[in-house]
Amino acid sequence: ITFSYTSGDALQYLDYNIHSRVVVDPVAQGSKIKSETIPYSQTSVSVQPCYLREIYAGTFNVKFKSSTTTFGLQNSRKLDDIEIYMNREFLKKIKFSYSSFANKALKLDNIREQAGNKELLIARFDYNTSVNLPGRDTKDFDHWGYYNGAGNSGYRPSFTYNSVASCPGANREPSFNHAKANILTKVWNNLGGYTEYIYGANRARSNGATDEIIGGIRIDSVKQYADGGNGLVTKYEYKLENGTSSGTKYAGKVMYVPPRVSPDPRATVELTCPA
Repeated sequence: ITFSYTSGDALQYLDYNIHSRVVVDPVAQGSKIKSETIPYSQTSVSVQPCYLREIYAGTFNVKFKSSTTTFGLQNSRKLDDIEIYMNREFLKKIKFSYSSFANKALKLDNIREQAGNKELLIARFDYNTSVNLPGRDTKDFDHWGYYNGAGNSGYRPSFTYNSVASCPGANREPSFNHAKANILTKVWNNLGGYTEYIYGANRARSNGATDEIIGGIRIDSVKQYADGGNGLVTKYEYKLENGTSSGTKYAGKVMYVPPRVSPDPRATVELTCPA
């Protein structure tokens, strides 16, 4: 078996590094930020991709046809067709059709099989569009990087020092409703049946046996309907024998870079954390 590839145009995107240095007064009550500096740097990253073009295995070979797309990263490509040959004779083609989500990301709509003059639907896809993902440069994400729709104006998260100095910042709490934005919900077949995916929020134990919502989502159940009638339902549980979540949070809480604290508890405290 041999593989051949074609080189694509360079993919370019910006990578950034932001930290916040916050000086707070640990004695005064309320939000007492004495000063804050936000060092910022960004780097242009360029990646030269290679795309699979053909798989050759004796009398059998498969060709992959792709084209550039205006959706996603600049110069990115999408898979259009997969052509299958036997003894160099064309057998059939698998065709991929696309549109885009609200944030201009590529969306796979359906997959079809073409053989001669006949074309057959293999699968059609539905997505959750009641909530849409924002652009790639959004500031609205939780501690785990999932979209949370918080409407943040900056990157530094909120924090409280010793329950005294409360420093407002970006909301990094998870939101299940936003985390499932544009997620796959149904896959339809050519007979009118479909498979439906039902999701739930990720949960983890914190401070012993207390469950709480954390970032991300997971499959709660999968419903399979042959032709719109009664379906087969498969349910998934993520629990220990005592009924608590099988997941745990590291150290029981979300942790950023530890603060640098002066020996004098009444002195100014410097907190350094990722933005």
